[in-house]
Parts: sequence; C-alpha cells; structure tokens
Amino acid sequence: MNLDLEKYKRKTSSRHHYIPKFLINGFTNQEGKLYVYDKEKDFIQDKSRVPKSIFFEWDRNNITLPDKTESSILEDFLFLEIDNTGSEVVKYFQETKLNEIQFTYDNIAQFLYFLICLFWRIPKTDFAVDQLVKSAEIRINGINPDILKKDKYFVKAQRAGIIRHTIKEMISNGESFKKFVNIHQIQDNILVIGDNPLLYRKLTQEFSSFGKEDFLIAVSSNRIFSSTKHDLGVLSRINAVAYNTAVIRQSVRYVCCGDLDVLEKSIKTYKMMCNSGFTHGFEEAPFRV
Repeated sequence: MNLDLEKYKRKTSSRHHYIPKFLINGFTNQEGKLYVYDKEKDFIQDKSRVPKSIFFEWDRNNITLPDKTESSILEDFLFLEIDNTGSEVVKYFQETKLNEIQFTYDNIAQFLYFLICLFWRIPKTDFAVDQLVKSAEIRINGINPDILKKDKYFVKAQRAGIIRHTIKEMISNGESFKKFVNIHQIQDNILVIGDNPLLYRKLTQEFSSFGKEDFLIAVSSNRIFSSTKHDLGVLSRINAVAYNTAVIRQSVRYVCCGDLDVLEKSIKTYKMMCNSGFTHGFEEAPFRV
C-alpha cells in the first residue's frame, strides 16, 4: 500500500478514541447513553454520556512529521483502517442471533487482530510501549538513539510496529486458533466496559502467546466472547458479576454501564472483595463454571 503523506500532513482530528465507538455502542441503554464510573476519583459522574464522549483523549495519537507539521496520521489512517475492519466482526458478534453465529478461521483471526490492536492502543499499555522502545536497539544514521527514545512522537509511532511485531511472533511460533471459542449470552444487560476490557486468566509476557492464553471480553452488555483451552459451557449471572468486578479491578480510570443500578452494585461488589482481603483470583473467577 502506497501512503500519500501529503494527504495526511495536516491535523484533521483531535478526539481520539482508544476504545472505538462501535464497541462502546454495544453497552448503551435505550437512550443510547452510559453511566461513567471514575475509578481514580471514586465517583459516578452525574450525567450519562454518549459513546462519542467516552474513552478518548484529545490529540492522543498526534505526531510531528519530519517537516515539523503536526499530523493525526496515526488516528486518521492506521487506527481508522483497523476500526473499519474490526467493526464488521464486532458488530457480527454483537447483533447476530446466537444460534446463527458461525465461528470461522477468518472471523476469529479478524477479531484477534482487532484485540491485538486494542491491547496496544489503550492507556494501560502506555508504560509497556515506553519500556519496549527504551529497550529496543535503534540504529538511524545521524540520530542519537537515546534522544529518539525520549521523543514522545517517536514513541507514539512505534505502537504500529509493536502491533506488527506481535502478529509476526504469533505466526512464527505457530499460533493456531484451535481453541474453544464461543459467544455467551447473559439474560440481562448487566455487563460493564472499562478502559482495559480484555480479561486474561493469566496475562502472558510473550508476544507469541497473545492468543494462546484463555481470555474473555464482553462485546455488548449481555454478550461475552470467550477463547479458552477448555470449553466453558454456559456462563451464568455469577460469572457476569465476577467479570464486572475483574474489569473494574484492572481498569485504569473509567468503567461504564448503561444501567446505573448495575454499575453501582458492581462497584460495591468490587470494593467488598477488596476490603475483605480478596486480592487474588479476580481474573480467575469469571472462568469458573
């Protein structure tokens, strides 16, 4: 693909979502809004919000090009292309009748690619990106690598390279999709979405194992996608409650839900578990059937 830099040389966007709106849409209430829990400040915002106003940072993905032009190329080209592709499979899992969903190599691979991009896009992994860039061996004629590694725009641009490297490592290590995958539908709309929505049973430290470990992710307020080594069977309301508490625990700042009562109860359960000293097993609990 030939990239026309002239087309992207200017800044054309500022509201950069790290959780795409088409995923957030699956958690809205009948008014098309969600209630927002600010975990850092420990309060639920007074007014419900539309997806456009949630899970974004102003100019998060802007960079400065060699000619000193500020550009939103990462958002307007890279992440837009990822979202256009990812939205198809996410909406398929959100909207298709449960008994009509078919899991194919193509849609599982497409969804996993979306999740890899999502993982390296969220604020939770900013620190990991910084550390990976600092430890990387960079050789560019005439440029001091130590200065380059401290350049925030250079670090932002490396996210694309990390995504490619993750996929390359998975392929070179023989990653397969021979796992039990499923969409579990909960009777009520009680699932939350946080700024770190991908829940692993055990978070790997290896690029090649991204898709091998068991994971869950809610694609809507009543549907959870699972990818596990053993069939989970039917997920219950108890699993859904455990999922919500685990998502709250691993979120950096924001957790949202279309139902205010559900959000309040989920926060209360999370705090109760923390206060009781239950610090281990948050991630494991949703997988138990």
